[in-house]
Amino acid sequence: MTTPVYVNVYKLIPEEGKGGQLSNDALELIKMGVYHAGVEILDQEYSFGMDPTGKGDPNKDGTFVVRPKTAVGTFKEQVLLGKVNIKEKAEV
Repeated sequence: MTTPVYVNVYKLIPEEGKGGQLSNDALELIKMGVYHAGVEILDQEYSFGMDPTGKGDPNKDGTFVVRPKTAVGTFKEQVLLGKVNIKEKAEV
């Protein structure tokens, strides 16, 4: 049985009109943007993060698992990486 593996892409800059920042929508017009990504397999998404305080909190730094399409930022798109031969979820 083959299982699809996806990369989920997220916009990190809020939509226009929020805080006066330039949005990803505007940056995309000139082929730019600020993004985040996670890898989805077997109905779980593996993403990564960093403690914004800079203290290196192990509960906020590193890899984490979330429901697909719910990681950091605003979901933008999903890209199929390929398929792998795997049958079940690994215990986390």
